[in-house]
Formats: sequence, structure tokens, C-alpha cells
Amino acid sequence: MKKRAGALALIFAIIFVFCSCSDDVNNKKSSTQPTTQEPSTANKTDNNDFTDKYAAVDLTFGYDGLENEAQRACYKAMAEISGVITDTTSDSNSYLTEEKFISMEVKDKDIFIALTAYKYDNPGDFWVKESFTSSHYNGGAGIRLCSYYSAEELSRKRAEFDNKVSEILEPIESGMSEYDRELYLHNYLIENCEYDNKVAELINNNIPSDSEEAFTAYGALIDGNAVCQGYSDAMSYLLSCVGIENTEISGTSQGGNHIWNAVKIDGDWYYLDVTWDDQKDQVYQYDYFNITTSQLEYDHTIAETFGNMTEEEITGGESNLGRNFNIFIPDCTVQSENYYVKNGAVLQGFDEESDNVMGEELLKVALSEDAYYNIYVDEDYVDYENACEQLFDPYIYHFQNYVDYANNRLSEYQIDYSAAIIKKDKLNVITVKLTYI
Repeated sequence: MKKRAGALALIFAIIFVFCSCSDDVNNKKSSTQPTTQEPSTANKTDNNDFTDKYAAVDLTFGYDGLENEAQRACYKAMAEISGVITDTTSDSNSYLTEEKFISMEVKDKDIFIALTAYKYDNPGDFWVKESFTSSHYNGGAGIRLCSYYSAEELSRKRAEFDNKVSEILEPIESGMSEYDRELYLHNYLIENCEYDNKVAELINNNIPSDSEEAFTAYGALIDGNAVCQGYSDAMSYLLSCVGIENTEISGTSQGGNHIWNAVKIDGDWYYLDVTWDDQKDQVYQYDYFNITTSQLEYDHTIAETFGNMTEEEITGGESNLGRNFNIFIPDCTVQSENYYVKNGAVLQGFDEESDNVMGEELLKVALSEDAYYNIYVDEDYVDYENACEQLFDPYIYHFQNYVDYANNRLSEYQIDYSAAIIKKDKLNVITVKLTYI
């Protein structure tokens, strides 16, 4: 499995280093209220522009989860200025947006929370850094966001990005289910994006990386190289373009920071981790496709929501190293749209009727000469460990019945009776590696 631990360490370090007071205009206070400026309208591409086959959805789970008017005012200000890039740069050489003034008392904690919510809701704003500058005065504050690019460079990159999104979505046909749209986008990312191990290794060793695009949807879709942030941003934006509600979830895995998606399919929530599904060995390619909370927590830990954290934990205080957090966390309990439930052979017993069903599923796999036969054990009917014993115990070897069924209907080649198995107990799945003779 790829090393993914710590892939978000840099991005959150950037947030908390930049956001506190590293820029020369941060936290300057004034005794008089400045004149309000209204930023010019940003020419932002609407996610409805990419396909007329499905109505796009606006992601609002971040905004809906904000807890007070100050946070909502900050979020709205960010939406106004995010695409309005000026020639002014910060001490850290970020391009700054126009400044938006808010006529109410705003704490930096509120800006931190609002920016996280905004980024979750706007994964297509790949130029917006997880950093800001703020100026505070009596009864109000001014906010500027930071951009990776100048206005001129951003214009070129947005056109390139928009063209790529249109290209990706063009093959999606009318009438596809939400599941099939999600599966297509999942497979596209896996086939066209490589996990950036070099950037990840630098981050895991606390070495700054200048490959900032690896953390963005632009890096995933244009460069074809990304870490988990880029994968999840790209997936989130593409899903929104084809009408599928979703959000991003922060947490940890294998001891390091990580981020993935939560997707709402036919009214129910599921977790989706495209980064961890992007494996060279296809045996693991769908292990994180629409899984439950309990399945996810086998090797992921979900970060707390901001309401359960102190101000210092959110902002980092004097250390500038705050903790990552979530705005909205759905409860994922349904398995009906899980990949293996939808596409695997569902085992519900060992009688003749069940044998024929399982044999027919194996035959379909064999006719395509696929390397793997996935068995989903329905524990409403069969205990998982008992199923493994019944199927592959050398004295029982019930799997032989399925092979007999398929081989009797195959003419040009046969399935070997010996098989390598991969037990995926957290998923109730047994993956059988087939050999043809």
C-alpha cells in the first residue's frame, strides 16, 4: 500500500503559520473604521457550465455548519473576493485578494473556521490557499485571502482547468445512476492521477515542498500528480458538477494527517477514499468505495468538529500549529451502494440454489478473464469466519462447486481449482485471485 501518512501535514502547517500573523498586514488594529471597499465581481466558472446532462449542486455543508453570524459573514466575504486577485503580495510571497471589510467584531478563530468551511464547499477554487491576512479595528475586521497565482496566471490556469473538467465529464451519459457517475469519476482519477510519493516523503519528514499544486484539484486533474488533498478536492468538485452532494472529511491515518470524501448516494451517506483506492494492484482498488463509518474507522480516525475544540486548538495560539478539524461529519451506516455489495457475488448460504448463483457470478468473471472474484459475505445469512471455512477448508472446499459450475460452461479455458485468497474481514469480503489454464 502506498505511504499516505502525513500527506496533509504541510497544508495545515501552511494554514496555521500563515494565518496567525506571518503576513505584514495581519492583526493590525485601527481605532477608526476604514472605508468599506466592494470588490469587483470575479469571473468564476459555474459548475453547471460543464454538462447539460445533470444539474450541478452547490456544496453548502461547510456554510450550513457555521455556528454564528461572524463566521457566516467571513464566509460570504471570502466568496466575494476569492477570485479577485491583486498585484499586492504578502511577506510569504502569496498574491492577495482584494480586501473585504466586515462591520462586526470578528475573531481570528472565526476566520479560521470560515476559511475551512469555504474550502470544503469550494474544492474547485484550486488557487485559494489555506491562509489569510486580517486587520482588526473597533467593531470590525478586514480579510484578504491568499492565492498561489497572480491574476494573469490564474486566468490561464482556470481556462485549462475548466477545459479539462469538460473533457472528463463529456463521456458521462444521460440517465446514469448516482452510483455509476461516482464510479466513473473514481476510476478516472485512479487511471489518470499518480500519488506524489516524493511530496509525501518530504512532508512525512517535515521538509517543506514547493510542489503546492499536488495539494489541489488542479494538480490532480492537470498535472496528474497529487497527494490526498488533491485527490479529494478533485473528486469533490467533479461530483458536484454531476449533481452529487458530498463533502470532505479531515482526520488521520497511519499516524499522519489525511483527508477523504463523504458522498451522498440515493439519499444515504458513504465514505470514499480515492487516494487509498489508487493502488497498483487492483485487488485493493475498491476497498474504500462507499464504506460505513465503522469500516472506515478500522484504519482512519475522523478529526473532531470545531465546536468541540478550544480557540487555541483551532488557531494554534503562539505556536501557529493548530489542529485540523471538521465542520460537518455525516453518519455512514448503509451498505447498499458499497462497491462489493453492488458488484461482488453475494454469499447467502451453501445450498444448491446459492451454489448456482455464486457459480453464475464466477462464470461472468471468467468470461471476462478477470483476475479477481469478489465474494461479499452477507452476515444476515452467513458468519464471515464460517464462510471462509466452508469455502476454502481443504476437507470442505465449497468453492470447488462454483468452479465446477463455471468450468462446465467454459470451452476455451478453465479455472484452476487452486486459488489464492485475500481476506478483507472489515468489509465482509473475500477476494479470490484466479488462475486460468
